Amino acid sequence: MYKVQNKKGSEQMNEEKKKALARLAETVSQLDKVSFNYILGVADGMAISKKQAELDKQIAMCGSVK
Repeated sequence: MYKVQNKKGSEQMNEEKKKALARLAETVSQLDKVSFNYILGVADGMAISKKQAELDKQIAMCGSVK
């Protein structure tokens, strides 16, 4: 039987990620609006790229798609 884990995102993070997120929040809070939006765009782009790479890997494992 499967056990469902309903945890908040912060409960699923390890201490290293929590520290990195706190440092990032501190740094970003000091940026002007243009720099803030740039950093947000970079992060969004990285997340999209990671998802696409995961999809490409799944497709490669299943063989070519016609």
